[in-house]
Amino acid sequence: MARMKRKFSPQFKAEAAQFVIETGRPTAEIARELEINEGTLGNWVNEWKQSNPEPEKALTPVERARVAEMEDEIRRLWMENEFLDNAAAETFFATKARARFAVAEYIEVFYNRAHALIDRLPHPRASPQRLPQRRTRSLMTRRNQSRDCPESLTRIS
Repeated sequence: MARMKRKFSPQFKAEAAQFVIETGRPTAEIARELEINEGTLGNWVNEWKQSNPEPEKALTPVERARVAEMEDEIRRLWMENEFLDNAAAETFFATKARARFAVAEYIEVFYNRAHALIDRLPHPRASPQRLPQRRTRSLMTRRNQSRDCPESLTRIS
């Protein structure tokens, strides 16, 4: 059998919500005492809280001083963090430049060794007296070297 929907007055709703808030008891317990659905009472409590917000408590002088100290510390930590981020970025790029320099040196050594071996082999079409001599090239003397590595890392020939 269907239950008839009950209607409650706004005064009853407000008093029930205030009773829950003032006593601090669970909504379900009070809803059983008033013989209403606990979801309905919970909705009334939420509506009452939205329409009657609690005023914010004023801070004591001690609390205000503590908040000011915390804000100063937060500001200092933000500045420290920004400094460390910048330092890490500079270190990363310097390391990257050093790595490029090391790779360029390795390539230069490998290139020179390979061509030294090739130069020792007899050329199939050339006479033994006229072997072409290959010049070893230095990767460090390229024009774009200054672009890839900082000057402090370039090799002086």
